[in-house]
Amino acid sequence: MIKAILFDLDGTIHDSRAVVFDCVEKTFSTFGFAVPTKAAIVAEVYAGSEHLFSRLAPAEHAPEMLAHFRDIYKIEQSKIVPYQSAQKVLSQLHADGYKLGVVSSARAAEQFIHAHGLADFFDVIVGGNTTKMHKPHPEPVHFALKSLGFPPEQAVIVGDLPADIEAGRNAGLRASIAIAHGFGARHTLEQSKPDYFVDGLDELYDLISEGLK
Repeated sequence: MIKAILFDLDGTIHDSRAVVFDCVEKTFSTFGFAVPTKAAIVAEVYAGSEHLFSRLAPAEHAPEMLAHFRDIYKIEQSKIVPYQSAQKVLSQLHADGYKLGVVSSARAAEQFIHAHGLADFFDVIVGGNTTKMHKPHPEPVHFALKSLGFPPEQAVIVGDLPADIEAGRNAGLRASIAIAHGFGARHTLEQSKPDYFVDGLDELYDLISEGLK
């Protein structure tokens, strides 16, 4: 029986794609470097901004470019809002008795959850600074499960990138659920072999309420 549902944040609960792409573009342009493709950004965004710049920026400029990105992201992040049905679905799942958690590589995960009135729905928030390792490593998932007090076989994870799916599998969760409205392209998510695939949060609710048939 499923008792706990773990959610990624960026691209799963809120749509941060436009802001992330724009801030990365502005940063690379400011420093006079070619802007990475969106596909390249998506391929590295799973582990947070520090990882992204360590992989995409010239090594000698990566620290200052990361600092610049974070400065402008702090300003632009006010444009990021939860998906339209996020509050409704989270409220329904919470009311149905599920324990909910966030497992994100974003350093400001807890700040966002509180700023948008979602904190009452979650029993644990794992952000980018909570654990040493990031998804697809199972450490942040295990941290969340330990906080919630449930074994892996009673939990599922929902995410928009292969790293989310792989983290769930690596942690031995009951299921990993790919959601198609975020960063990850459908064909890329399908290659990560999720146990279930949904197009959005309303469909996720239907899947959970039907018992993950």
